[in-house]
Amino acid sequence: MKPEFLCVGMAKSGTTWLFDNLAYNQQLHMPPLKEVNILYQIHLGKKRSLKRIFGSDADWMDDIWKTVLFNDIPVALRRGNYTKVYWLLKWLIHPRIHSRKSLKKYLGLFKGFNGVTGDISPLYYQLDASIVEDLAELIPDLKIILCLRNPAEQEWSAAKMVFKRFRNLHMDEAPQEDVLEWMSGLSETYPQIISKFARFIPEDRIHLMFFEDLKKQPVKTFENVLRFLEIQPNFDPQSCKENPNQGTKFALKDFPTYQRFLYEKHKRNIEECLIFFKNSIHEETIRNWEYNMKKVL
Repeated sequence: MKPEFLCVGMAKSGTTWLFDNLAYNQQLHMPPLKEVNILYQIHLGKKRSLKRIFGSDADWMDDIWKTVLFNDIPVALRRGNYTKVYWLLKWLIHPRIHSRKSLKKYLGLFKGFNGVTGDISPLYYQLDASIVEDLAELIPDLKIILCLRNPAEQEWSAAKMVFKRFRNLHMDEAPQEDVLEWMSGLSETYPQIISKFARFIPEDRIHLMFFEDLKKQPVKTFENVLRFLEIQPNFDPQSCKENPNQGTKFALKDFPTYQRFLYEKHKRNIEECLIFFKNSIHEETIRNWEYNMKKVL
């Protein structure tokens, strides 16, 4: 068994909502971890060691490793879920260096899964083209799902999550210089990300899911994903009626400095999207992004 699909991003664009609904569907078998993240760690090429994980250089990925070891595995043991324990142990010891061997071991994480399966890890959009190429060879029928959202709003939502989770600060408490520094990182534009995957995977096996569509029509959005995965859309519509957490508290519009900074940063992204999605079913959504940007800049 190999993963039939990867959801490669973006964070805060409906990926948790997608995982929850796919995991609820009996035609699929999703991994025990919502974000497997193995391919991202291979992309980073960082070796895990006890000295690193428990030392002062530990990062957020190391924190996940410790959570799995000291929380998820003990809970699974107490519940007698030894299949999950075995899977989590394989995840813990998986090599994190880019090689064909490590990628084949990654495929082994899905061995024994019944039904359609995949990996929803929002950081996969950053994968090197070489990893995407190797995956396309190892999984000839691989499908890609990319969840997109107004990039300024997407990054703002991600910033709120990061500062709350890792520094226990709301955005009105976080030092402005720290927030701006965090938001200063460079990233690929959406068309660049799509084109990177399309170099090795046919466009008819790449599905774009827009957060704005999800908010307005969650049932239709989920039906479109199931059809893309070639799964009969037989599900209880009530299971996806609720919109994902939209983070209405501390909205971007309430922080003009950050709002202007993010729209200036993502101006090129939005302009490239206007060209890339011209005359497509997504053009109206991109026009709304542009409209919101022009109100600020």
